[in-house]
Amino acid sequence: MGVMQLLRAVRPERTRAASLPPVAERAPAAARDAAVRRTTGGSPGLEALERHYGAGVAAAAARIRDALLLHRSGRKSEAWLAFEQLLADPSLGGLPQARPMLESEIYSRMRICTEREGCFNAALTPAVLSYVTRAQFFAVQERPAELKVLQSAQFLDRHFTPLVERARLVHALPALRTLVTGYLERLPDVDLASLKSAVEALRRTLPKPTKRAAQRGAAGRG
Repeated sequence: MGVMQLLRAVRPERTRAASLPPVAERAPAAARDAAVRRTTGGSPGLEALERHYGAGVAAAAARIRDALLLHRSGRKSEAWLAFEQLLADPSLGGLPQARPMLESEIYSRMRICTEREGCFNAALTPAVLSYVTRAQFFAVQERPAELKVLQSAQFLDRHFTPLVERARLVHALPALRTLVTGYLERLPDVDLASLKSAVEALRRTLPKPTKRAAQRGAAGRG
């Protein structure tokens, strides 16, 4: 379950239409049907950005879906290059206020692709980057209710527990929680390069899991 799905579970009274600040220009109608969106990585979060921020964000969203489709079709090198080019694009989406959420959507799909390649430990890095950039979006938009949910230790554990179980790193959850919480406290400012390095350093220096933790991780992947 992704961050947006968990947020909707916590805040069921919020409608999708109210999930992002309104702007004067709405995004044009999507050219792809629902089936194609599911195949190419469509998500309520990405679609909401398109509806509320217009053509520039819609173009970026199409590039994100195309990158995921490349990976799913076996063109993995091209997919990773496309993801990196998106993140390096200084005008991504055309609107600075939308960039953190677009980055979150990109990192989310990078996590999916990394797990699809069987690299569950490595997938923690884009997972954390996706989580923190989503929180950054809420901080920039001055939406304290959503930000408070993401800063909650209980919500954070609910989100990351399936990920660490698949990586057989259940014993790492407290350290991961501490690391993520530390960066959430600095919002809206966040050094993504520093965060990425910190997550990768944590992954490298984790102690070996206990036998019980390893069994829980294996059960989570089953």
